[in-house]
Amino acid sequence: MPVGLLILFYLALGLAPLALARAQGLSPRTPWDELATGLGMVALAMLLAEFLLLGRFRFVTNRAGSDVVMRSHQLLARAALAFALAHPFLYVSPRNPAPVWDATRHGVIEYGWAATWPGILAWLGLGGLVVMAIAKEATGLRYQHWRLLHGAAAALVAAMAVLHALRAGRYSADPAMARLWLGLLAVALLALFWVYAVAPLRRWRRPWRVSEVRHEADRTWVLRVTPDFPGRLRYRAGQFAWLNVGRAVFSLDENPFSIASAPSRGTEVEFLIKEQGDFSGSVGRIAPGTRAWLEAPHGHLTVEPHADAPASR
Repeated sequence: MPVGLLILFYLALGLAPLALARAQGLSPRTPWDELATGLGMVALAMLLAEFLLLGRFRFVTNRAGSDVVMRSHQLLARAALAFALAHPFLYVSPRNPAPVWDATRHGVIEYGWAATWPGILAWLGLGGLVVMAIAKEATGLRYQHWRLLHGAAAALVAAMAVLHALRAGRYSADPAMARLWLGLLAVALLALFWVYAVAPLRRWRRPWRVSEVRHEADRTWVLRVTPDFPGRLRYRAGQFAWLNVGRAVFSLDENPFSIASAPSRGTEVEFLIKEQGDFSGSVGRIAPGTRAWLEAPHGHLTVEPHADAPASR
């Protein structure tokens, strides 16, 4: 799927609630009310689509690039936050229960506690998520702990936002719109389940072992891993892997490293690692035979082979 189609898919997903709302044919409220509702629906659609930009789906990252995907994830989350923050303050209609004869809630804004409290939690939680991402280093959390907390909080915010839309949304009372929100929420939660549960189980079937740790230069090591299963990793020059060494397959303690060996090398895969962080600073102490897990290949900045081109001049 080309990058252009991915962008169009995201735009279509973000604007789908507006199209469904328009198709209901309800009498419009004041322009401010409609703007407030529209911003809320777009913010919710963007929030749910964010789960597909986790940086771990190769069908996306191998086309757009992991750095582009993660940067898009950050920018779109901030845009969704801006829409969500403005959403409740733009309504101008009276905040009263709708008369029994007004099934479409044309002249009032629903403010009942059952409909409001999930929205308040989602509104506050989304802001907390963005602040948590921007100030990641200031939290003092190790990356794997931060990642787990961020994912769990995002799932809770998404669930509360959908519950608020279903209870308070004028247009979400329509069955088609309700199915859209529930469907997008299911996809978002399945994306998290895939990353945290299914993908590790798939890696469990393809274990690796450290075959060599070699001091290559000042504070620089070569880490070589060998598959502990029949087969090999198929990758292209320029791609990278998420590497987990000496931990359980479900551990979030993994790090991205570029693959240093050539695809034609054989079954072994090498990484050139410079001592910088917690894991890289302890590479020299890794014993051969240590179990390793690879989530790979990732990346689209690859060197394609050209049989008719000279290797050098």
